Amino acid sequence: MTQNNLGNALRELGTSSGGEEGRRLLGEAVAAHRSALEVYTKADLPRGWAVTQNNLGAALSELGTSSGGEQGRRLLGEAVAAYRSALEVYTKVDLPQDWAQTKQNLGQALFYQCVQSEGAKGAELLDQAVAAYRSAMEVYTREQSPQQWAATQLTLAAAFATRSLQSEGVKGAELLDQAVAAYRNALEVFTRELLPQQWAITQQGLGAALWDLGNQLKGKEGLKQQRESVEAFREIMAYQPSDQSRLMLAQHLGDFAFNLVLNRQFAEAQIRCEAAQRLANELGDGIQKTDRDDLILIQQNLAHALLFQGHYDEALAIYRQNWDKPQHGKTFGEITLEDFAAFEKAGLNHPDLYRMKQALGDLGSNAPSK
Repeated sequence: MTQNNLGNALRELGTSSGGEEGRRLLGEAVAAHRSALEVYTKADLPRGWAVTQNNLGAALSELGTSSGGEQGRRLLGEAVAAYRSALEVYTKVDLPQDWAQTKQNLGQALFYQCVQSEGAKGAELLDQAVAAYRSAMEVYTREQSPQQWAATQLTLAAAFATRSLQSEGVKGAELLDQAVAAYRNALEVFTRELLPQQWAITQQGLGAALWDLGNQLKGKEGLKQQRESVEAFREIMAYQPSDQSRLMLAQHLGDFAFNLVLNRQFAEAQIRCEAAQRLANELGDGIQKTDRDDLILIQQNLAHALLFQGHYDEALAIYRQNWDKPQHGKTFGEITLEDFAAFEKAGLNHPDLYRMKQALGDLGSNAPSK
């Protein structure tokens, strides 16, 4: 029992320490739990054995996620094996709460394995993680355990959203659609009035998943999803106004404006940019300079929206004022020319676009050929 308690203490200390020292402490935690299992055998002390297997799985999972690479995958595989061992004693019939908690822990370890894997292996691990989460919700029902049910929905949503990053096309959109549904389920319990912190975390996840889904779908349906995403971030800012919430909303409003331009909704793009710029102007000193500098995209997309509405001189002034400023490892001018090429590819052949490219030619960059 003392070895088991020592392992738990070392795991907590290792998790809070981080880095190489944290991994060392987590390794000691694993060793302590394994020592406990020399006495806590399944045959003689099944409950103590199962508890220790569960704790061993937690330590291995923490160590695996912090290690990465082949070693990380091996440790996570051992964590999965430990949780599966615990489930030999923690049955749904005899110990439903312990069974559900261990199923959720198993799902998390499988999800971490999924993140570190690719292709068919990653997809297989995601399916196993989802199955484990769904099993947990057989006990953690919305009626009987609403907060645990919502927490499991949240982890389920994160699994779908993360896996979508490794998928493309229809499959990626399907995964994001499932993530959105799970986030919405969690919000049925994690309400702003009763559980504001959990609500904000879930709302942010929903906003991000809707945004990515919009990027996958594109066109009118994509814009619909991204409008909902922007509103999700707006709700967070309205309830918890801070530099960080203003930054997130400003970033998404600025990016949304570009997609609006691509879809010929120029007046709305201008309105969104102007709202984003007001937020950017309100940011305090707590925002890193790099994040603040990246908000130059707002002015860029504002200039695009003005250009396509016939406000040529206003757009030209913005382009010239910012042309040489850094932007995501390039310059404002380089990305502007890339945007022009994207507009032409989308069929936005406004006469002022070619005229603008000619006018900007003296600023040191070669515009793509028409």
